[in-house]
Amino acid sequence: MPCIFVDRERELKRLATNINIVKRGEGRTILIEGPAGIGKTALIDKFLQSVLSFEVLRGECDVNSQYIAYDLFSRALRNYGNLKAIRDNVERRKAQDYVQDLLVRPRMVMVDEVERGMGYFLYRNIASEMPGIFFTSRKPENEGVWLTETTTNMKSVNPNNLEFTLLPHIIDFFKKEKGGKVVYIDDLNYLIYLNGIDAVVNFLHALYSLVMDRNIIILSGKLEHLDEEEKNKIMNIFDEIVSFHLEERPEKPMSYLIDTGALENIKNAAIFSTKRGFEYVVGTGDLIASRLEFEIFESIKKEVESGRDIVIDCLHYLIHHHGVRRIYIWLKAVIDYSFKFGRRVYITNRGLTPLQRDIILWLVDESEVRKEYEEIEKKQTVRFYNTILNFLDYNSKKRPILLILDNLQWADISSLELLKYLARNITKSRIMILGAYRGEELVEDEEASRIFEDIMRLENSEIIRLRKLTPEAIREIIKSMGNVDKESLKTIYEKSEGNPLMAISMLNYIGSKEFIIPETIRESVEMELEKIDDRTLKFLKILSALGTAANIKIVEAVLPYYSELLKRVEGKFVRVEDSKIFFIHNIYRDVVYEYASRDERREIHRKLGEIFEKIGDKTNAAYQYYMAKDRKALKLLIDVAEESVRNMAVRNAIKYYNMAMEIARKYGMNKKIYELYERLGNLYMFSGDYMKALEMYQESLKNGN
Repeated sequence: MPCIFVDRERELKRLATNINIVKRGEGRTILIEGPAGIGKTALIDKFLQSVLSFEVLRGECDVNSQYIAYDLFSRALRNYGNLKAIRDNVERRKAQDYVQDLLVRPRMVMVDEVERGMGYFLYRNIASEMPGIFFTSRKPENEGVWLTETTTNMKSVNPNNLEFTLLPHIIDFFKKEKGGKVVYIDDLNYLIYLNGIDAVVNFLHALYSLVMDRNIIILSGKLEHLDEEEKNKIMNIFDEIVSFHLEERPEKPMSYLIDTGALENIKNAAIFSTKRGFEYVVGTGDLIASRLEFEIFESIKKEVESGRDIVIDCLHYLIHHHGVRRIYIWLKAVIDYSFKFGRRVYITNRGLTPLQRDIILWLVDESEVRKEYEEIEKKQTVRFYNTILNFLDYNSKKRPILLILDNLQWADISSLELLKYLARNITKSRIMILGAYRGEELVEDEEASRIFEDIMRLENSEIIRLRKLTPEAIREIIKSMGNVDKESLKTIYEKSEGNPLMAISMLNYIGSKEFIIPETIRESVEMELEKIDDRTLKFLKILSALGTAANIKIVEAVLPYYSELLKRVEGKFVRVEDSKIFFIHNIYRDVVYEYASRDERREIHRKLGEIFEKIGDKTNAAYQYYMAKDRKALKLLIDVAEESVRNMAVRNAIKYYNMAMEIARKYGMNKKIYELYERLGNLYMFSGDYMKALEMYQESLKNGN
């Protein structure tokens, strides 16, 4: 039964004052704190009735959210797609704006690629407005001129002697007809490795002289793979160096970087390895490293021409003898020759350093090997945060934004870090962040508490702590829901201590024969649970293991007859909305979950883990198996931790590795414990917590002995 809204006029006035400040273009962050049932969500819902001119984005955490990286913002921004899609759209919009700027002011620019493909994105969009030609170190799938030393029937240019091969080709293109044109050359690094920095600098100066008659010249590469001298020489030539975070990979990949363990899955391939037992042994067999362009390359050519794919399992050994740049040139020749005959090339990452692996990643079409935490720069996390900020800021220019984040006490740590970044940087945006949380549940979490303290210290933020309602307010609420005598009203207020949810819960017991009044909300829920039959109670326990909101498809997979049980508790304990079953109040979920025995909870979590694993939801499967203390949790937790690192959610990764540590200890898996301590040490080093990193490394050494 709905109740009236009373005694929060002061809080509503404070919110209204802040919303008016936001309308002027000064972003604000407001935190609403209070215990369960005090009316935080009710206050927000009432406030929403007065902000119709704002776009409302709302995300609500449940108890499982703390284990899912950026879950809070994924929920809040769900109408715009997932966070990766939002990031890509922001980067694509920035790139499209840059295209328009180049069309207005033609010049020669370099794209310092974060991921490969952004340079081609610029070219493709410009080429739709004017004639264009592009030169690529990879075999073109459709248009384009192939930069290759391999003899081919395709349009190609030998990238050696740039001033006598590539430059004349470009000059001829510009001479064909009058008017502006665009030229794009990808993989500037390859040209430098092949020709040397001085030859490339001379080539670039010659190119620069062609930027006339409204011509645009774009080159792309990766500056971090060059030395300081090379960077300085390059950067002084271009009008501009830009960077976008957007990747476009070939539709039909032909070269791959793989883990060594994937070798067994590759068929009809000639394997070149330093290990004995393979067909071609490099180093100790007939093929020696110094004969790179001769016996080794000739053997590869023979196998390619006979119709076999190529596996290079000795790249680390060849790099040791020749250096990564020479091997890059050689490997490109191997890939080009294999492409010519339609054969694939697989390169294993065995023995490669992070930098070597990153350079080789730039050459291949596809990678099954992802960057690890030590390779992900801190600036990438900030870039991701800034992308979300830019997205919100861009949309707020069209319509001011109210970002509501509820139940922050359950938010994952990466979401809280992003929240702090946004709160600090929305000062000149029409954005209001409104967060609600239970303060008493944060006290035990030192890291989360510190983030909230940092937010509260910001000049553009404030906190509203909800006080208990007055006796008059409780009386109004109770009277709006039925006739209650004065003595009962007094009892309800004293027992509820001004908590509206507690007061409403007590109405069920007023007038009963025994007149038992529960002392707390928890006790009132427990008293209601005692009246429920076993099957319905089991249904509620399953829902509680799924959090405050349960996907109906998952519930149906556990209990095919769930709809019959749902009817018995709908409206009292739960509600249905958007194909999900929600507990009416979050505390109901907490009480139901704790009502189950430990063994019962673990069995439910194990069953849910099996279901999530079956549908391929690793994150939820990992969490459910972990709560069941099942051995299966270990691998899934490690996988999800690694995925969190790739998504720049390092704090979540630390949490997952610690959860995996619990499982490894439970089952006495000493080797895994050693590995997990080492990984945790690396992550703490990355995040700047050096004392904690040292502690982890010391534990790793203890467990490794």
